[in-house]
Amino acid sequence: MRNQPLPLKDYWPRNLLLVAITLMVWLLVSLMPMALPALPNDWTVFGWPLSMALAAFGVPLIYLVLIGIYAAIMDRRDQQESQSLATQEAANDPP
Repeated sequence: MRNQPLPLKDYWPRNLLLVAITLMVWLLVSLMPMALPALPNDWTVFGWPLSMALAAFGVPLIYLVLIGIYAAIMDRRDQQESQSLATQEAANDPP
């Protein structure tokens, strides 16, 4: 059995950290509408009070941004990991 490369040992802890950070942001954004009624209601967006507009439009947009950031980071990490594995495989293969 071949030994896994050193970067692979760091691969999952880094991914779990990214997931934890993403989930914390998601939780804070999900709880944000509960704090929004404290905002002044004299501002409006498209005729809606500011707090309602932020809850209705802002939260889903932040979710989409989170998904995009997570996908971009994971794509970059997966490409780096596959290059690392290919390099190690080439180094371990006999000539």
